Amino acid sequence: MAFRLYFLSTVLGLLASADQRGPVENVPASSGYSLPALGAPDDPKPSDPVPLSVTGIKEVQPYKLQRLTVVGVPSGYTILWDVYPFEGLDEAAQKNKSTYEFIIPPGTYKARVRAFKGEDVLQGWFEFTVKPAVPVTPVDPVTPPAPNPETKFGLTQTSRAGAKGHKAAELKALAGSIRAFATAVTAGGQPDPSNSTATAKLVLGNWADSNATALSGAGGTTSDWKAWADAVATQFFAQYNAGKIKTKQDWVDAFNEIAAGLE
Repeated sequence: MAFRLYFLSTVLGLLASADQRGPVENVPASSGYSLPALGAPDDPKPSDPVPLSVTGIKEVQPYKLQRLTVVGVPSGYTILWDVYPFEGLDEAAQKNKSTYEFIIPPGTYKARVRAFKGEDVLQGWFEFTVKPAVPVTPVDPVTPPAPNPETKFGLTQTSRAGAKGHKAAELKALAGSIRAFATAVTAGGQPDPSNSTATAKLVLGNWADSNATALSGAGGTTSDWKAWADAVATQFFAQYNAGKIKTKQDWVDAFNEIAAGLE
């Protein structure tokens, strides 16, 4: 009992002395005892999150789906995904939290996945790039040429079929000559072919002479164009004999149809 009281009194005395002088490193050697410093221990530092493995596409085509998958998350952990920067992010419907699907505009990004359970935190990163869209070079719209009208007498088709293989200069000269002849009939520069059969024959003779002059000026000859002339004449007289080419305007329209087949 005496030893116990002595021990307690010694310890209490040391503590009282420490309160007055501050922390002490050691008790004086004469006491026979040694105590550690009384300062507070260092606060524990949180450990870094355990890394997770993330797989995905490193270079994503523009406006295509990116699919990230995290591997190794233990059961029972809550998974959370983030993408930086997030502007323009369009998330797809997530079938499970281990896979993250989304579309994002062209740029360079970092994706982070975190898994939580209580105070445990697991974390993983994945860097990727979405390629820029390839600009489409605008193409000037090409206006297709207006189709030559296939009008009431069928002379455009006949004229076009017979003119295949002829020189462009001859086609242009003959078409221009026939257009001018039609204008002359309209304006009275030629007799009205609808007046009588004799007048019709006169106008057709004048038209043949006009065609020969135009071809000669372009370096062509009427003999080269005989097959075309025969085909056009056959179709013309078929319409005329059927009573379809009657009026002065019918004659003008017929000439213009023939010219259209050459253009």
